Amino acid sequence: MADNSHPRGMKLPYELPAGYHPLFTSNDLPLGHQLAEIAESVRAAEVLKASLELQISQARLDLVRLEREVFHATRHIELCKLPLAPIRRLPVEILSGIFLSYADLVRKPPGPSMHGICNIKTGVWMLGHVCGHWRAVALSTAALWSSFSFWCESRRRSSAAIADEFLLRSSSHLLSIDFECHNGRSCVAASGDSCRDVFTTLLAHCQRWKRVRLRIPPAFYPELQIIKDNILNLSSLKLRVFSLGFEEAPVPLQDIDTFQSCPQLVDLELYFYAMGSFIDFPWHQLTSFSGAVFYPNTNVLARAPNIVDCTLGYGDEHPPGQPLVHRMQRLTLWERRPPSYLQTLDLPALTHLCVDVQIAYGFVDLIHRSRSPLNSIRFHGFYEMSEATTTGVLTLLAAAPTLTHLVLIGHAARSGDPEEKISNLFGTLAHPGLTALSKLEHLAMSGVVFDQHFVDMVESKCAHANDPPGVPIPISPLKSLRISDFGRTNESHLLQLRRIEIQFGLKLTIEPPKLGRRPIHVY
Repeated sequence: MADNSHPRGMKLPYELPAGYHPLFTSNDLPLGHQLAEIAESVRAAEVLKASLELQISQARLDLVRLEREVFHATRHIELCKLPLAPIRRLPVEILSGIFLSYADLVRKPPGPSMHGICNIKTGVWMLGHVCGHWRAVALSTAALWSSFSFWCESRRRSSAAIADEFLLRSSSHLLSIDFECHNGRSCVAASGDSCRDVFTTLLAHCQRWKRVRLRIPPAFYPELQIIKDNILNLSSLKLRVFSLGFEEAPVPLQDIDTFQSCPQLVDLELYFYAMGSFIDFPWHQLTSFSGAVFYPNTNVLARAPNIVDCTLGYGDEHPPGQPLVHRMQRLTLWERRPPSYLQTLDLPALTHLCVDVQIAYGFVDLIHRSRSPLNSIRFHGFYEMSEATTTGVLTLLAAAPTLTHLVLIGHAARSGDPEEKISNLFGTLAHPGLTALSKLEHLAMSGVVFDQHFVDMVESKCAHANDPPGVPIPISPLKSLRISDFGRTNESHLLQLRRIEIQFGLKLTIEPPKLGRRPIHVY
């Protein structure tokens, strides 16, 4: 049946009377006058269809025109917003501050895939590629160019020129230098534009050195002679002199006076490949030190009584000397056996300790001799636990009843018996009558696989904190727990920690052991 109804309810010019409708639903033969009327209706519909198609084509052209006008208007609005943006009206001082914050954000330790500041396609160099105004502000902000880092690369031939330009832009601002030569003989023997030339350029600006990190081969060290008596602003020095290959014999460094005249030097990190080296420093003014305790004819702890933050490395072999009282507050020890000097060392101001679990027991007497409450302990090496090691950790924790911060570092990829020993440790710490960790408020673990014993310990720390006054051992509530790289830990234990968080108000932070994922903050 033909549908001749007009969408607006009006009669169409080609519309047929209602009596014609049965002809469209049957095989009846139309009459003569009906044939003429139907043919006329078809001609009228064809004329109307042609007219409507013309109107549709015109409407489509109008739509394209309108869309084009909308597009141009939108682009004009976006372009006009650029000069109206608030950043265009920022004072130069504020824009310089933003640039400095950006520089602090992008500065990273150089690595094999990064050539430090000498890569002009990254970092602060990009600020001058945005527009002329930004370039002018960047060039006028000397502090923006005050930190220079370089990781040598024998194939790069423009580093020295870039270093000159960078240091020129820093004007008279004090410098933070990070230089590392790692390419071996190709750098030492190179001539022309090489990392040796960059090193020479940095030495020429030594009077502006403030914080310096140098990792150089022995062949570069004699060139440091030219900085003697010209590093009056140097406050932090991290010096590593290492061999270029295992087949080479150690090169002793006998220069003793290059760094003697450093009136502002307070932070020193010192590591030599050749332990026969002897370089003197103004030990009495140091407040922070990282390196070996004993150098030839030099007992660092004895000669530097004002050290507050101390990190001691491996291989310190020396017979115990006279009793020594030190004002040290932070001690980090990377030894895996108790050093002999601990027997005569007295640290009455010690508040922070970082030590391997293998030698925890060796620090018990040192803690007992300390007259200052120990607030923080960081244990590393939780992947090689034994019964003796577990006992040593428990004994050290019991010797520090004022402990408020505890960090446990392990290696979640390892498995087997060590995990069971860690489980035994947590099970003992969960005992309500144990004085260890009674004041603990902040706990962090990384690379440690834990089980139900650890969950019970956390819940015990949170639950017993609500005991009424008068209990034999008052317990401080655990306020925060941070867990990262937890390996094959059962998911049910993580869910129990979340229940404890909700029940007792614990601040829980969980970082999944997957690379590239952001921390999960469960609060």
